[in-house]
Amino acid sequence: CALVTNRITGAEKWSPMGSSANMEGRTLAQILAGKEKSYPGVLGTGVVKLPGLNCGRTGLTEAQAKAAGYDVITALAVTDDKAHYYPDASMFITKLIADTDTAEAMADELEKAKYYQGTILTDMAELRAVADEAEALIPDDMLPYPDYAKILFYV
Repeated sequence: CALVTNRITGAEKWSPMGSSANMEGRTLAQILAGKEKSYPGVLGTGVVKLPGLNCGRTGLTEAQAKAAGYDVITALAVTDDKAHYYPDASMFITKLIADTDTAEAMADELEKAKYYQGTILTDMAELRAVADEAEALIPDDMLPYPDYAKILFYV
């Protein structure tokens, strides 16, 4: 139960996690009981809470995606880890990793349009909202990207 199938790449992966071992055991028990079941594998999710730091991941890292042959694009999204008015609220940084060929591989133009509208535009709007909040809190000279006014008038 420590060697699992990665659902994204289909490759075998070492992942000694109790949650996947539990699901694999349940699947095996159902198969032995005569049910038609299968276990599709894992995405590679893990979380940890340390003093002053919360970390988590799901899916492939950028390096793993590139090694698996994906043409990746990444974006960072900075959000609140909980509502800003809760005590000890802090920021949470999410790195989004996507395959640039996914939409291009779709043969049907309508499906491409739906994908861009439902996924990419939604992601862009969410990222823009976070950037707008950051721009209000961080001095212009400390922003790692040009603010909206600079993009409109100077870039």
